Amino acid sequence: MDHVPYPLTSDLPGLEIPLLCESNGTEAGETDTSGCGVGSYLLSQSTACTVPGTGCSQDPINTKHDAGGRIPAETLELEQWTTTFWDYPEKQGWSANIPVLHWHHCSNEVAATRAQEWFYFRLLDSFLGVHVSTYTMSRRSASSRRMIIDSSMLPQLIREWELRVRRTKDMEQENGDDESMFKNGDRVLKLLMEVIQACNNLDEHNEPSRSISLSIRILVETLAKAAWRTSKDYTVEQWRIWKLGPTPILTDRMANAGWCRFQITRLWYQYLPSTMYYLSSLPQRSAFGAVTHENCTADHCTSTGVDPITYEPRHRQTCFSLAANYNSCSMVDVDTASIANVILQDSFPLIEIQAQPSGSIELKVHKYTIGLPFVALSHVWSGGMGNVNKNSMRLCQLRYLHSLLRRIHKNGDDDLDRRYGSRKINDGIDDLRVRLRIARKEVPLLLWIDTLCVPVGSEHKAAYTMTLRRMAQIYVSAQCVLVLDPELQHINHRAMRKEQVFAHILCSAWMSRSWCFQEASLARVYLVQFNDGYFVVDQQYFDFQKGSEKLDRAIESDRAAPHSHSATMDTLISQTSLMREVGRWFWEMPVVTKIRNRDPRQLMNKLEDWKNFALAWNGLRNRSTTKAEDLYGILAVVVDLSAGDVLKLYPQDRLKAIYRSQTTLPLPLLYEVGPKISDGNGHDTWAPSVIKGDRLDLHSGYCTVSLEGLLIDPRRWANLSPPQAIFVTYG
Repeated sequence: MDHVPYPLTSDLPGLEIPLLCESNGTEAGETDTSGCGVGSYLLSQSTACTVPGTGCSQDPINTKHDAGGRIPAETLELEQWTTTFWDYPEKQGWSANIPVLHWHHCSNEVAATRAQEWFYFRLLDSFLGVHVSTYTMSRRSASSRRMIIDSSMLPQLIREWELRVRRTKDMEQENGDDESMFKNGDRVLKLLMEVIQACNNLDEHNEPSRSISLSIRILVETLAKAAWRTSKDYTVEQWRIWKLGPTPILTDRMANAGWCRFQITRLWYQYLPSTMYYLSSLPQRSAFGAVTHENCTADHCTSTGVDPITYEPRHRQTCFSLAANYNSCSMVDVDTASIANVILQDSFPLIEIQAQPSGSIELKVHKYTIGLPFVALSHVWSGGMGNVNKNSMRLCQLRYLHSLLRRIHKNGDDDLDRRYGSRKINDGIDDLRVRLRIARKEVPLLLWIDTLCVPVGSEHKAAYTMTLRRMAQIYVSAQCVLVLDPELQHINHRAMRKEQVFAHILCSAWMSRSWCFQEASLARVYLVQFNDGYFVVDQQYFDFQKGSEKLDRAIESDRAAPHSHSATMDTLISQTSLMREVGRWFWEMPVVTKIRNRDPRQLMNKLEDWKNFALAWNGLRNRSTTKAEDLYGILAVVVDLSAGDVLKLYPQDRLKAIYRSQTTLPLPLLYEVGPKISDGNGHDTWAPSVIKGDRLDLHSGYCTVSLEGLLIDPRRWANLSPPQAIFVTYG
């Protein structure tokens, strides 16, 4: 799997996929003179290819070849391709005594060998229209000395294939014939999906079948992307939602390295095998010492949740009291009555951490006023900074927060200058960097953190409710949001490549929590704290976006001369593709449009209300929260509704109210599987009753919400003529 990115600095070596297929008669390192090998394919100089029965055990389709080992374009018809491909077991004699569908009913070694021969090399031959020698795609392992798969030539082979397909299309268009084999991309991708389904049988076996299964899945993913690039029918979103499914070899690899099984399952729902292979290379999560995931399941993380009965505020690992007197690091309280009083005055409190010469800490409450700069914290309570009983924190934690605020206050204007330049953020409000420079001279270091700013106690229930309603205002008003994750704070990021940093954030506990999702959606700028400093997420992503656009233009101009394409360019392309995947979590954060009307993501994505709803739904459907009812309030905030108004409804009415408050909803919502709303009267039976299920496709259209029901406009569907409106009633 050498053609997909894998970090060189990983403590875990890359997986080696054994070569199980027999040789086709060409020794490693020799020139393939049969016309089948990749050398003749690239140079188009060799003689005609050997046809079936003359020694070429991996001949492509049973048809005539040209002098370069290729199958002529006029013979590349989809029906012939698919039929010949699925007839392969019968031609090989595998199904002499058993049905073709039972090709895997044999020993583990034989099943793995058959799968590699059929679903790897035969598929590669058939897709590319040229025979690829097993020795061209293999090498000897330096560690085990056995022959293993080497796919480093695959990008070059696919470039040649794409060039031939485009030339064929151009010729067909000139002749008035637009029926190219790859015009109807869904048929090609359907065949590739059928390969995955057949390959699922391998996961029932042990090694080497599981390694072979992973290599086939990554090959299918690579070919699917190539088919998509040459097809008019497919978008990036559509091949991303492919259900290639988890592979046991990667799932076990990650679990053995201390990953949370809920996190593994969550990632498999969103990412394809090549990305998961990269993520599996990240350092062992158990090595960070923050939390353990021994008791987590695929459905629930027990480590990041909070049990209000047993939860206790924790010390920092560097706290001197851990080695000396545990009780010497005391709790520091804030005046809860002062916090509640500020909230009841229709504002929200901010905390000033005052470090005393004696080493102690005092907390002072400030009332927020418009334009007052402050930092809001987004943290995972399993990191130890929460408190369910009092508005207080450990002394060592407050010292740590004070040092972080001083660093942001010192460097923040430079970071924001790189992020925004001199552009105005909102009408009538100066540039953020200017405000920070002024703030440095005129105001103290101010902080908002739920542990200190959300009043605890039954006597403050009214202030508590008002705070929940004001959560969106708090995070939108913050100068920046500082992310504190218990695992990320143990990692040094400055020497890493950008995609590796984004991958670490993607796999963090912070990314799996629903409240953190809301806070990130509301943030104007957010900084992720690592052991060696903070990482300005949006600045780094937008810098990448600019560079990737230049690379895309270079790739497009390079398509006409693929032989000049260098290995360095292949590396850049694969790294850029990976960065787009592991950074997708940032780009797909929903935008609270009424108060973030200048967010760059909204300007570039041109988000419509139903797309924003889809992003919010997709983000929450596989995140966890301690209280399940919190999801409705979070969804309400992210789609510009009042969380307080939604949460005061009966539980069974909350999601229904959110649906009916929208002007448009994503069309795929109608087809979600799982429990539906049922109020006893048969109303809203189309609507999911829980935020779960499949990812909502952003390219499948929308339906309009009215008082009577949902209006679906079928004019978006080309196969419906004449168009007639479809109406789905609530009752």
